[in-house]
Amino acid sequence: MMRSRNLELLVEGPFILGNTVRYLDSRGKIIDQILNRENSLEVYIPNKDQDQFSFLLKSAIKPSPEVFDLPAKLIAIADIEGNFDGLTSFLQNNQIIDQNFDWCFGDGHFLINGDLVDRGPFPMPIMWLMYKLEAQAEAAGGQVHIIMGNHDLMNIQGWSDYAHPDHQKVVRMMTGISEPGHAFRFLYSGWNEIGQWLRSKPAVLKIGNLLFVHGGLSHELLPYKLSIAKINQIVRKNLDQDFYFSSAPDPMLNQVMGKSGPIWYRNLARAHDGKPKDSQQQLNQVLDYYQVDKMIIGHTVMPDICTDYNGRLIKIDVLHGQIKNSGLTRGILVENEDFYKIDDLGRKFLL
Repeated sequence: MMRSRNLELLVEGPFILGNTVRYLDSRGKIIDQILNRENSLEVYIPNKDQDQFSFLLKSAIKPSPEVFDLPAKLIAIADIEGNFDGLTSFLQNNQIIDQNFDWCFGDGHFLINGDLVDRGPFPMPIMWLMYKLEAQAEAAGGQVHIIMGNHDLMNIQGWSDYAHPDHQKVVRMMTGISEPGHAFRFLYSGWNEIGQWLRSKPAVLKIGNLLFVHGGLSHELLPYKLSIAKINQIVRKNLDQDFYFSSAPDPMLNQVMGKSGPIWYRNLARAHDGKPKDSQQQLNQVLDYYQVDKMIIGHTVMPDICTDYNGRLIKIDVLHGQIKNSGLTRGILVENEDFYKIDDLGRKFLL
């Protein structure tokens, strides 16, 4: 969608900071508006196509359920990391959204298995698009699911090291905070709309007989006998605490939020941190405990989407294409209990 002539100077936004809606124009000037939750807001993406879409703010942000029935169609992708162009061509060419960035997937489910932010230049438009599509999907009988990834968590905690330089600069300008860590912590605080929204996301989600988690669920978590709801409760309560570089005093908290927790775990994908790759038996124990057939993970980059552990693990973190319609942005489709690899050209291949 091309932007209207009177708005062509606006190049990025909105940033909703408390009761202020803030945009940035092409001259580097900040434009502030008073927030009116009844009015639709425009999102401007300074990409090649100068994409633009609008959305309405939610009346309230609250955590979604952690367990869903398996729909007739479920599409999942992982580790988008600020790649708006790759993501939107994937969504459009798989008939999840139309050319106006509106939901057209009916009662289907769409899921991002962690890491909306970092590396790419446009994480904010991705989050606002998902924010918008959540409401549109639910109204149509479908669902949009966002899983908490380690880069999402790092941004909440102020770790801006992986942020694209352009985005880091914009965040500092729009928040008025020069130190990047403080700027990111403020942006994603519970005081701001996008912070509230991101903080509401689960770390683990069960859809039918499938378990979605960004890093993976370790067998070392089983002795604590934690439900999916309890894991998500612990994560949401401790989002501001960095237990990756320092240990939590409580062993259970350390297991959920630390290196072996669902957001960070890598040993289902490969040997890591001095520990061997998990065995088939160890994965089976986790799947049996949570009464699922398969686990789907992101976080650890693979050459292509693939299965492991006799098909009981699906790894969907790949190096996506950084332009639209590259054929390299890939996810999975679950349809009639069959699994397909799909790409941003709309092609599908039996997995």
